[in-house]
Amino acid sequence: KGNKDKGLKYCKSFENLIDELLKNEKCLNKAKIYNKIFDILVLETPYSFDSYFRALEWERPIEEQFYLPRREVLMKFGIIQALEDLIINDKLDELFTSFPVRVGKSTLAVLVITWILGMESQRTNLYISNSGTLATTFYEGVKTILGDDFTYQWAKIFPKTKFNSREMRNSKDTQLDTGTNKRFHSFTARSIDGSLNGACDCDRLLILDDLVNGIEEALNVNRLRSLWLKVNSDGLSRAKQKAKKWWIGTRWSIYDPIGIRLQMVGEDNPRIKNIVIPALDENDESNFNYLYNVGFDTQFYREKRASYEASDDIA
Repeated sequence: KGNKDKGLKYCKSFENLIDELLKNEKCLNKAKIYNKIFDILVLETPYSFDSYFRALEWERPIEEQFYLPRREVLMKFGIIQALEDLIINDKLDELFTSFPVRVGKSTLAVLVITWILGMESQRTNLYISNSGTLATTFYEGVKTILGDDFTYQWAKIFPKTKFNSREMRNSKDTQLDTGTNKRFHSFTARSIDGSLNGACDCDRLLILDDLVNGIEEALNVNRLRSLWLKVNSDGLSRAKQKAKKWWIGTRWSIYDPIGIRLQMVGEDNPRIKNIVIPALDENDESNFNYLYNVGFDTQFYREKRASYEASDDIA
């Protein structure tokens, strides 16, 4: 740990030095010097999601990137640190993150999976959501990052990790491998109603994302009870004992799978972390007003709240 901390501190000092050099008007070959930061980020990748995410989209215009426009918010609420504590530092066993809809929570999970597939290609990972459409979309997102060398730098960051995008191009089973082909694939995406038994395994990370299929299911206690039985018997049973679990969702009910699981494991458990980020902060301002207009501003969320209040009045 001491060597790791020293190494990260040295890399950060070197990155700061490069920043200072780039500010100097007399500095020559600024582009070449600037790209040295990428080399530093790659060195930090095994220990830092922040460094990996920045390196992954290094060649993209910043306004088209996923991570950098959202970085300040994700850092502010401790999401990146929590993910590192779950997956890299082994300080957590389960992480629960609850956000409003359409703020990028599933795409963040895509980036995390691609880190694992590059760093630990022989491990198995599983993504479960409420529908086959979402599972397929997630799978396509992972496959794109691994196979699109023009947009993403995954192949440069993990040059020794094999991924044959040509082989997987026509795959319809939402499974793929990095490293060597294996019986239980490196990554599988499924719906909670999909085929899980015997089709997949998970010894590294189980992601349970948006398991509740809309507000109608969220308001029906019997449907939520049935959903939990599926999650418990079909979803959680796929994970090995030491596999990490990341629960992601927009919560509409305390009886949803996140609420039930939190009651089971106990929020006071030091190996558990629960992060809830509401749409509006204590000053009634948006928590998701990301840079480059990729999020939602305060007016959007206030109008959304007013629409729910109007619905309650009608009821």
